[in-house]
Amino acid sequence: MSNIDLLYKEFFITNVKVKAFEKMAIVVCLENIDSDIENKNIVRTGVIATNIFEKQNVNNNKYNNEWLMVHHHGSSVANYMPPNVFV
Repeated sequence: MSNIDLLYKEFFITNVKVKAFEKMAIVVCLENIDSDIENKNIVRTGVIATNIFEKQNVNNNKYNNEWLMVHHHGSSVANYMPPNVFV
């Protein structure tokens, strides 16, 4: 196995779908990822991601509720075609 230097990784999110409830929310999206590996070769990949958030009380203050991510799952996309989005 060879060592690979990852110079940077950039995410841009598309195809976002949100379903929110009183204390829970589900977000499904496409994570478009550009990675710069070693000698400036840009590798583009796509990941379908599901994120689940729960509204939780912080510091026992009833007015201090925050949406916290309680689960993340990502699956790589076969035959990925990047969207027409420029960042």
